Amino acid sequence: MWVLNVSGLDPYRAFRELGRAIHTITLLRYLPEPRLREQITQVTNRNEALHAFADWLMFGGRLIGCNDPDH
Repeated sequence: MWVLNVSGLDPYRAFRELGRAIHTITLLRYLPEPRLREQITQVTNRNEALHAFADWLMFGGRLIGCNDPDH
């Protein structure tokens, strides 16, 4: 894919292509390495548990989580 435009380099397209390359490299590392998959699963589960706890903590809705005294 071309990254040049009329005025020179297009930084948006360049970073998009870089992101695609990084994504591809990550997938190629992820698929054959069981330990990497385990680490990613552990971190994902930890984050999901934290979000579930935060949702439970705000059982009255998002309004309780607001720091505005008028609410």
